[in-house]
Amino acid sequence: MFIIDNANNYSYDFLIEDLNKNESINNVVEESNLYEIYKKVFLNVLSQKHFYILDTGLSDTEKQSSLEGIKCETFKPSIKIKDREELIKQFFSSSFTMDILSSGTTGAPKRISHSPLTLFRTIKEKPKFHQATWGLCFNPTHYAGLQVFFQTLINSGTIVNLFNLNSLIELELILKHKVTNISMTPTYFKNKLSINNTISKYVKTVTFGGEKVDSMTLSKASELFPNAKVYNIYASTEFGSLLISDGEYFQIVDPNLVKIEDNKVLVNRAMLSFRYDSEWYDSGDRVEKESSGKFKILARETDFVNIGGYSVNPNEVEEQINKLDYVLNSVVYSRKNSVLGNILVAEIVVNKQVSDIDLKKELKSKLQDWKIPSKVLFVDDITTSRTGKKLRKS
Repeated sequence: MFIIDNANNYSYDFLIEDLNKNESINNVVEESNLYEIYKKVFLNVLSQKHFYILDTGLSDTEKQSSLEGIKCETFKPSIKIKDREELIKQFFSSSFTMDILSSGTTGAPKRISHSPLTLFRTIKEKPKFHQATWGLCFNPTHYAGLQVFFQTLINSGTIVNLFNLNSLIELELILKHKVTNISMTPTYFKNKLSINNTISKYVKTVTFGGEKVDSMTLSKASELFPNAKVYNIYASTEFGSLLISDGEYFQIVDPNLVKIEDNKVLVNRAMLSFRYDSEWYDSGDRVEKESSGKFKILARETDFVNIGGYSVNPNEVEEQINKLDYVLNSVVYSRKNSVLGNILVAEIVVNKQVSDIDLKKELKSKLQDWKIPSKVLFVDDITTSRTGKKLRKS
């Protein structure tokens, strides 16, 4: 089976027959159905086109901005695929370019162009992944979601679509289809898979990406998936997947490609998906470095907030809030204030009734006064972007 999308199943044979029809196709992929997204990606890739993938749910302004400068073309492919092996071989040997959108969590989404060099750099055929079943918890039109697609395809696996489903349905599908590999953002995990404490012994690999992940999340994933290896991926839409770790801390493997300078991650331009004149590209990620050379991500530089003259990392505040026994998840962001310039606001999901006064009292032993949120809002869940990342409002 190629795709299991709730009640709809699509085999590799069905896909190949569909591709061989050579129906007219557009170089702009804009679909909500998972199978149709992948089918049109196949047709463009196999036709060695430069094509574009748009999100569903874009506002008119975002869509207009994303399509700026694009020449929309309709063409008729000339494809003849014999079997799955030929499909995979042609797909991964094709010369094409694909424009995808950034997450847009800190502004309007940007269009970023990728080639097989950046898209397939970490895609591997491995015996342990042969015919594995992958749970897709990333937006399928973004870099991380496409990585799941490519990794599944090269190993002739099955994709089970879990993205943006009800958490109970997701857990049911994971157990029903014996999902072996799951990739997602930490926020997606906290909002969806961790809340029911359902354990799956079938899952062998859990991969977190797209956001900073803390030790509590890694530990919770190991608890719910006791037979799984849990990984933390450092990646971005601009330069793809760079580093992998089994904890919060990363180790640089090749200092010619990635280095830490002034507590920032710098990436060599050879790793970028776009032209860059300087040798080193500032990723914008601030880190905490150990004497051993290992480092952990603290936050994006744009995430830091000035509170009364102090620079505050919202991730640090969230980590302390999340350590409270009754807290399931939280997001911390800034709001303009006429006296302090900014104040901190915390939205918190709890599993029992608690007052904001009591919560702030507990935080006093963990955080300096200026890091304690001025306003606490108890919510049912944490708002996420189209890519499953938490949104820091302002």
